[in-house]
Amino acid sequence: MSKLFTASITFDFVVVAEDETHAHQVAMSEMREALSDMDRYDADIDIAEGVSANGWDDDCIPYGGDGNTRTKDYK
Repeated sequence: MSKLFTASITFDFVVVAEDETHAHQVAMSEMREALSDMDRYDADIDIAEGVSANGWDDDCIPYGGDGNTRTKDYK
């Protein structure tokens, strides 16, 4: 039977900013583009059993499933 796991990803990218606060704003703004630009092997992925992703609830549909089964149905 399939189980639920939480995947956490860490990756590095460089931004241009005036200070650390501005760098955080730029990073948040550019994060999606940076993700699409990087090679998938440049990311560090940690796996933990269970559901611990921020904002994830029983009605969400996990990645890698059939696209219809909700988190609560795997529990």
